[in-house]
Amino acid sequence: MLFTEHGAGHASEADQIPTSVSLVAVIARINRRLLRDDKMLRRSRGKRMCGVVGEFYTMDITHKAILEKDVDVEALARKVGALKDRETVAEA
Repeated sequence: MLFTEHGAGHASEADQIPTSVSLVAVIARINRRLLRDDKMLRRSRGKRMCGVVGEFYTMDITHKAILEKDVDVEALARKVGALKDRETVAEA
């Protein structure tokens, strides 16, 4: 529970302000969570790879297998709890 000058339970205005998080930081947050399950979010290198799996993809690092193609980074970050409700991914 938050304790502020307004009393217990009231979030400050600073807690409500939308915050941008860099793409690199979001990827790092995601990977810290995915590594628990031997998975990793990767970014494609080169046009050919990007055409095959999309810009971002997830892989099983134990078997070196692609699990999901064309991953939406912000959606995955929210799914695994790497982004809070007030946070957004900053445009590169």
